[in-house]
Amino acid sequence: SEPGRLRTWFETRVDRLEVVQASANGVNIAVTYSRRDRGGRVLSSCEAMLLVVRRDDGWKVQAISTI
Repeated sequence: SEPGRLRTWFETRVDRLEVVQASANGVNIAVTYSRRDRGGRVLSSCEAMLLVVRRDDGWKVQAISTI
């Protein structure tokens, strides 16, 4: 840590997750997540769209678009 520097958020929570489109090799997922302080108070909330693809015998995030 740096002297005098305050970390503003403690954790990130997924508040909503919705599969928008799915196939055998890919999934589009709409996500709302929030950044929270140590007490659980919401500091900010964001929406994002994730493209998750099946590759090399596993699922991997290929792209993220935030709103």
